[in-house]
Amino acid sequence: MKVEGRAVDEAARRETALSGLRIPSVGSWGASALATATLLALAEPPWDLWPLAGVALVPWLVLVADTRGWGTAILGSLGVGTVWAWASAPWGPGALRSLDSGPFEAIGGLLVGALWVMGIPFAVVGGLVHVARYGSAATRIAIAGAGFFLVDWIHSTCSAGVPWALLGQSQAGALGVAQLAAVGGVPLISGFLAAINQAAALAWETQGSRESLRRLGALVAAWGALALLGLPLAQWVRSTVTASGTAPPRVLLLVQPDIARGERWAENLQASHLAKVVAETERALKEPGPPPDVVLWPENLLTAALDRSPELAANLQATIDLLGVPVILGAVRSANGAEPGLYRSSVMWMEPGRGTVAAIDKTRAFPLLEASYSSDAVLHLARAFGKAGRGKKVEEAAQAGSLQGGFTLTVVLCYEALFPGIVAERRAPESLALVNLADDGWIGGAAATHQLAAFASFRAIEQRLPLVRVAHGGLSLAVDPFGQALLTLPEDAWAHGHVEVQGGRPPGVVERGALLALPLVTGAGVWWALGRWSRRSGGTEATPSGGGIHA
Repeated sequence: MKVEGRAVDEAARRETALSGLRIPSVGSWGASALATATLLALAEPPWDLWPLAGVALVPWLVLVADTRGWGTAILGSLGVGTVWAWASAPWGPGALRSLDSGPFEAIGGLLVGALWVMGIPFAVVGGLVHVARYGSAATRIAIAGAGFFLVDWIHSTCSAGVPWALLGQSQAGALGVAQLAAVGGVPLISGFLAAINQAAALAWETQGSRESLRRLGALVAAWGALALLGLPLAQWVRSTVTASGTAPPRVLLLVQPDIARGERWAENLQASHLAKVVAETERALKEPGPPPDVVLWPENLLTAALDRSPELAANLQATIDLLGVPVILGAVRSANGAEPGLYRSSVMWMEPGRGTVAAIDKTRAFPLLEASYSSDAVLHLARAFGKAGRGKKVEEAAQAGSLQGGFTLTVVLCYEALFPGIVAERRAPESLALVNLADDGWIGGAAATHQLAAFASFRAIEQRLPLVRVAHGGLSLAVDPFGQALLTLPEDAWAHGHVEVQGGRPPGVVERGALLALPLVTGAGVWWALGRWSRRSGGTEATPSGGGIHA
């Protein structure tokens, strides 16, 4: 009998140990992944159905709370995040195919990227939410909000991070809510939205108890107040409290080429490409209106290393002399190191009769596809992308500052615009605008370039500077310091446009305080009002404070 008892105890211990490793229900987790991914994909650009982000995480959060095993919660969350990242970038396989990856390599490469971008972050937050499932409602809401703030902050600041499909980026279409980026960046918006979703999940779990609806109502009211009043409040504070820049406004001329990517990297076509973009520039300069202070050409307009192509370099300088106006362009220069297959992706400010007066090199290239390999592990990981991971690589510079010619601009190249830290480091107090020279030609499709432009627009809000984006094969535009469109050029066409920019100070204490006070005061007011209404209409009710109901 003793032996039998020990056997039963041992079996119970094994069952307890394995309970955290239960294989997730394919049906329930699959439905959760599809629901969350679909809602988030519709919330972010290019669809911009941003209110859906307030409930998109609810199916996943409810399932995590109702899951017994921690292993199931983590593995299931890994799958949900991976599906979401894939849904955010359905153009991914096509983009990798354009870089000569095979069909299976394109799918495998996107899977690897999706796991890193959102799969692992969702697994981390899912584990935290699961651990806290028996805590108080306030604790669970705080854990969900802090978890998403943390993982999105890590992706936005670390060199290995990929700040794509961040929860807060879904509010690009809600400029009032987007102003919260001036306080704590996109991660703060992510944490706020996660808190709203967790409150909604709690309301579902408690079948709409009064206290759960009170919490949810307060958070939704704070969100709505930002959506309606955040933008006019920010504009009012900037106009009445914050001093404007003292430097005079400048006119920038955006010139958007339409050269096929395969042709742009052909060395024997560089002079032809230059002639075409000059012809478009000359057409713009002949139009009536004030002359531009500088012309902007996109990233990697010339792909033959200028410092090793004296004829092309001389042709470029002669062209700028003929135009009679300074030009800022993206161009390739040879690498400083001896490692073969590397090049520098540079921005050069060139002036008539003076040559290059300022230049910086890219410091953050796209991981695996564009960035050089930092270790053998990264080299092996890049093999999942096939030929797309074995092309020419960018030699990343250790640092770069603002671009200073006749005046000062903060310039970032393509992918760098997704990183708030890079933009902040390059911003000088006298900067008149953020300039993003980009190459979207390898991505293909309108969705990707609209996403990139929308995500980059958060940098304008964070720095309170106009953002001017000039792209190959994508969307070229300009937005004001609040993210509102000033100019949009037609896509997939030769085009140009003028925009006037003027600098300003970064968000100050008063502005940040006002933007924080709006949702806090609104939420607190609704919380108090609903509590008073509840007491008058029927007293209190006993409701569970956490955890799902387990069958």
